[in-house]
Amino acid sequence: MIAAVTRAPESSLARLLSWRPVVAVGVVFYGLYLWHWPVHVVVTEERTGLEGVALLAVRVVVTGAVAAASFRWVEEPIRARHLQRRFTVSQWRRAVAVATATVVAATLGATASASSPGLAPPTAESAVRAEPAQDAEGRIVEAFLLGDSQSYGLRQYYGNRIDGLAVTGSTELGCHTLLPERYVDGQIRPKDPSCVAWEGRWTQEVAATQPDLVVLMLGLGELYDRRVAGGPVPFGTPEYRDWLYDEIDRRRDLVRAHSAGLH
Repeated sequence: MIAAVTRAPESSLARLLSWRPVVAVGVVFYGLYLWHWPVHVVVTEERTGLEGVALLAVRVVVTGAVAAASFRWVEEPIRARHLQRRFTVSQWRRAVAVATATVVAATLGATASASSPGLAPPTAESAVRAEPAQDAEGRIVEAFLLGDSQSYGLRQYYGNRIDGLAVTGSTELGCHTLLPERYVDGQIRPKDPSCVAWEGRWTQEVAATQPDLVVLMLGLGELYDRRVAGGPVPFGTPEYRDWLYDEIDRRRDLVRAHSAGLH
């Protein structure tokens, strides 16, 4: 898109993106990104009595107003170094500490009283249970989720919440599922020893759990160039695709070796 509007500044797309309201959104877009979630948490259906499109409109307006205010009285003064000159270093530290604590406390307080978006609030029937429950046909499928913090979140939230499904798994926070070293900005990122040890640990966990299904979840760590056989394998190339499939197959073989008959 950037290349298109740069090479054809008179095109319809370039004129659309040059429209003043669109440019205004672009100017405060980082503020929109920062503030939309606290506004979403605080401006709720319970507090406003609104729902659907009306609630969305209020959230958009409030987010825009807060982002514009943040741009005008925080971001721009900092860029021009006007705000920095008003306080000493120690005063700045105290101000930042107080502001951070206030925002965190307000957001956590609002989050605690709000239901999770897109999911019904837990009830006696839907809440995570200590033990899995059979489905209508008397079956329970045991699933083992292997991956990063996303798989951890799925396990924590769903757990035994769905009839007929028992969810367990293994996660080493801060570790990526695939082990070869990454290239970041041309520099090799060494493997963390705890991440290397994790692979041996989760294979034993699979063997102990004996699940019906293992789900391997890949994350952002798989979007980097990798060091394979002493050299870089660039992301997005056929070589990277072949390497990725080989890595997935190797983990499938590990699972099968530690749990007979597993899918």
